[in-house]
Amino acid sequence: MPWLQLSFTLTDRHCYMEEETHKPSLLERLGALLMREPEDREQLIELLQRSYERNLLDADALAMIEGVMQVSEMQARDIMIPRAQMDVIDIGDAPEKFIPWVIETGHSRFPVIGENKDDVIGILLAKDLLSYYAGEDFNVRDRLRPAVFIPEAKRLNVLLRISAATAITSPSLWTNTAASPAW
Repeated sequence: MPWLQLSFTLTDRHCYMEEETHKPSLLERLGALLMREPEDREQLIELLQRSYERNLLDADALAMIEGVMQVSEMQARDIMIPRAQMDVIDIGDAPEKFIPWVIETGHSRFPVIGENKDDVIGILLAKDLLSYYAGEDFNVRDRLRPAVFIPEAKRLNVLLRISAATAITSPSLWTNTAASPAW
């Protein structure tokens, strides 16, 4: 249904009202649809899906919104890799030994460990290895970022708010199947 827009023109003594119809913008259509407030999460999802069916949202926008809603329900344990499968760097290894493996894995962050996987010393970013290739003095310990330990039950939306990009789960909270984050 076209929306009605009124425009007024003032002359010396008269005011003229003209009706103009225009196609509502995406924001106007979405706003009109959302004026009916959903009462729970399921109704909100249904409303979003109806918006997609009416071409108010494209498939990408719908997928992003649904993804954001799913993240708010997830915990750190939902995105973790089992500890046995963690890709780590041993603090005692020389860069010549671990750099080929770093390239092979393609990860951007690596927990650096001491005696075992429970002894996380810090996080090494793959980009920090560029200084090694530039011929600069390279000491792994000097390049480490602090590891922030978090409980695996921590909600992801909270972690995203505090930008815990280098967080790993607390070893004191690990079980046999617990893990470190997949990023």
